[in-house]
Amino acid sequence: MKLELSTSTKLLIFSFFSSHFQILITIHCTIIAECYNSSIYTSGSSFEANLKTMLTSLSINGVLRHDTFYNATYGDDPNRVYGFSQCMSGASEADCRQCLINSTVEIVQQCPGRTQAIFRSFDCILRYSNQRFFSQPDDTVRVTAWPTAIRSNPNLMIKEMEALILDASATPSRYGRRTTNFSKHETTYGLAQCTRDLSEKDCYACLNSMVDAFKYCCHGRSGGNVYSVSCNIRYETYPFYYLYDSPPSLLASSNIPTQGNEGKIALHF
Repeated sequence: MKLELSTSTKLLIFSFFSSHFQILITIHCTIIAECYNSSIYTSGSSFEANLKTMLTSLSINGVLRHDTFYNATYGDDPNRVYGFSQCMSGASEADCRQCLINSTVEIVQQCPGRTQAIFRSFDCILRYSNQRFFSQPDDTVRVTAWPTAIRSNPNLMIKEMEALILDASATPSRYGRRTTNFSKHETTYGLAQCTRDLSEKDCYACLNSMVDAFKYCCHGRSGGNVYSVSCNIRYETYPFYYLYDSPPSLLASSNIPTQGNEGKIALHF
């Protein structure tokens, strides 16, 4: 596997293991961790006090609103903090609770003194800022991952994606999944989702950007993953819908010998 890095998104923990002659990479918990090159607040400031209150509120209320999302503001300008949290579709309440608790700690550790930051995981998303961002899509591609295995009918997969993102964006949960039997021996599982604060129109536009990115990174592959802050799509040859703690794709390390498929992950900034 070739790992391409730029300058802001981080894979925090890599876990390498072998299964069925394939070397898989697990991106443990955090998919996107970004500080946005934002301004700095000082220790002991009113902004820091407001942020601490906000993070506690995000972790508690994000779970209480497990099926929707939670956003809030705290404090007065110029020290006002805007916050957002959401349990991702497919994550259990317990997993989301732990994810949000962990994220409130990690976001401060990874982005110390920053006035803006985002943590996105398989189970939850948590974001704060000194600027209002609610319902504003961020569709810049941050992470792509794909196996090197080739499929015989890539154009059919793209058509399936286009149908899936229509369905996903039209649902109140901004979430959709699709299982397609391309042949007797070829089944593909797809998932698309947006943060639930987006409108149907903005969700569709965000997911459509992910499909465009998929065409660039993963066209002709047996699967792939494309993530932004506000939305993501994922296609695999195995059912994964409720396995958010499982590998996001079949990815192999070039540093470890393997007899099975290998893949590639790229981070974008």
